[in-house]
Amino acid sequence: MQTYKVQNIRREPGEIKIEALRIEDQYKKTFYIMGIDGLKRYATAQGNHFFDPSSMRFFNSRIGAYDLVSGLFISSEKGPDNVRKYTIRKLDYETGNVDTIGKFQQYSTLAQAKRAFKTLVGKEVAHV
Repeated sequence: MQTYKVQNIRREPGEIKIEALRIEDQYKKTFYIMGIDGLKRYATAQGNHFFDPSSMRFFNSRIGAYDLVSGLFISSEKGPDNVRKYTIRKLDYETGNVDTIGKFQQYSTLAQAKRAFKTLVGKEVAHV
């Protein structure tokens, strides 16, 4: 459930500034997103549970490379077969939803995921 209605988004390398109104009481709030922790806090404030520690533990998830401007990031999960695979995802700044780009666990290795990620964001990617 979306908690904030986005009014303005300013994207700059290293920082995203989101001006929003809380739906319940029209309280105006500005989110400054600088790094993966900022992405996690923003998604959680929007009511998304993707980054909740309990969800991350349950799915044995990790977050790898990310790009603040696009909201893209690499996640990895271990399935019942105990094999770690990689997925490219996108945090939608308007809604706070996390969407899968391509197929879930599409990449068998981090290197494959990074190559695809680099193509999507158009720059070098470092594991974070």
